[in-house]
Amino acid sequence: MTVSSRWYQRYARAGRGSKIELWTLAHQPQWIAPGKTLRVITEKGATIHWSFDGWTTANDLEMCDVRFGCWFGDLPSDQLQPAARIVFTFFVA
Repeated sequence: MTVSSRWYQRYARAGRGSKIELWTLAHQPQWIAPGKTLRVITEKGATIHWSFDGWTTANDLEMCDVRFGCWFGDLPSDQLQPAARIVFTFFVA
């Protein structure tokens, strides 16, 4: 089996996809598949202020610098029930 056919078997044929859904200012998905983590990516450091219950409770997450001119933070949306709602904003440092 060649490398390209191994890749095809693993990703294209088996249907494996990423467990992460990306969110950027240019790409703002309106929904994500159940079980995926929402990764927020920005060009500058920021604090993500987020909630899974309509702001009844809120959480803060400091974004990580990946040293490539971008920062990211992963919201634990993989723990949500289907049709749950994620709300967030962020404050640039």
